[in-house]
Amino acid sequence: MVPSGPIAKGDNHFDGSLPPLAYNPKEARERLKKAGYKGEEIFIETTSGYTANDKPMSEAIQAMWRDVGINAKVEVLEYSVRAQKNRDKTFKGLWWSDPTSTLGDPDGMMWRLLGPGGPQDYWRHARWDELGDKARFSVDEKFRGEAYKEMTKIVLEHFPWIPVIQPYEDYGMQKYVEWTPNPNQQFEIRRFNFKFRRA
Repeated sequence: MVPSGPIAKGDNHFDGSLPPLAYNPKEARERLKKAGYKGEEIFIETTSGYTANDKPMSEAIQAMWRDVGINAKVEVLEYSVRAQKNRDKTFKGLWWSDPTSTLGDPDGMMWRLLGPGGPQDYWRHARWDELGDKARFSVDEKFRGEAYKEMTKIVLEHFPWIPVIQPYEDYGMQKYVEWTPNPNQQFEIRRFNFKFRRA
């Protein structure tokens, strides 16, 4: 499933009106030229087995980038090394992720990774930081929705973090089970969402 931004479908404040992120090699080549990219090697640091198909996904990204003129190299790391690099902020290139949050909220992924002091805080934007700091502590859901919508717009303008996929899960169930899977991979089996039917 191609994401539309930094908030996953199924999470609070997901904007369903946004189109999926586009794959436009021609525009990418033009932007690279405008940015002054001269073919420097860019590393994609990945694990193998931390996320389903993480290494093949990194290789697919490498191939798509090659199509637009980016000289990318995939390096496989042990997960403990990746975790330490995350803590130390010593990635020499980038790593990809999906926007899915374990909290079901933008605070659980977008802000946690990109916010000041987070493991991916290489990029700063004053307005984004201000909105995120207020939204994460607010109980006013209308304000939070507006703040996260503006934060999403800022991310889609600057792309400090590129959400590549949103994992899609399939589940098989017996006919007597009533359950609706959550699109953000949370396995929600509480009373309101999980029932057995009588035969």
